[in-house]
Amino acid sequence: MSQVLGPHCAGCRSEFVGGRFIPADGSGASGILFLGDSPWKDEVAKGKNFSGAAGYTYEKWLEWLGVQREVVTTANTQ
Repeated sequence: MSQVLGPHCAGCRSEFVGGRFIPADGSGASGILFLGDSPWKDEVAKGKNFSGAAGYTYEKWLEWLGVQREVVTTANTQ
């Protein structure tokens, strides 16, 4: 798997540790940022933050809050 680095990754101690860079998604129109820990295998495989089991739980939380995923910013630490 090749690694895609973000614009601020060069020279970082963790530059070659992760599987790939996954950019944040969502419009951020709500002014809310949900930030998770570093991406795991589901996130890396799909190229989407909060995928797999974590994504399922995340979607349930958003549903409970009455917030659509598209209006928040969703990101993982890189």
